[in-house]
Amino acid sequence: SSPADLAIWDETLAQGFGSGPEEAHWVASMYGRLGYGPGTPWRHYLAREDRPVGTATLFLDGEVAGVYFVFTPPIHARRGVGTAIMEALLDDVRAAGARLAVLTSSAMGNPLNLRLGFTRCCTVGVYEYQLST
Repeated sequence: SSPADLAIWDETLAQGFGSGPEEAHWVASMYGRLGYGPGTPWRHYLAREDRPVGTATLFLDGEVAGVYFVFTPPIHARRGVGTAIMEALLDDVRAAGARLAVLTSSAMGNPLNLRLGFTRCCTVGVYEYQLST
């Protein structure tokens, strides 16, 4: 809901999501430009215990919701953080009247997402091209 909160979200995501800090900072800067908080379709979630322990992002657009950047730093994994943050996010999806939530998932996240009621629709390959310098 504020630049300071988004910075904490960024720092938490940077603890191991994707390519690490570089990707997390890019994503957070993008969300900073898109806007967040009441009146926008974007909701960013930060799970906390005594410190931040997980992230997720929700995009609401009518009957469809997109779920992104569900992440728990490895040091906090396997303690129910992902389940808790996804259950809160899905409560918000229902409250907003969306009928469908979609996400992409890593192999590690698949069991949680299936347990929460998501169904596998397809498998997507990711390709990356490195430019030579």
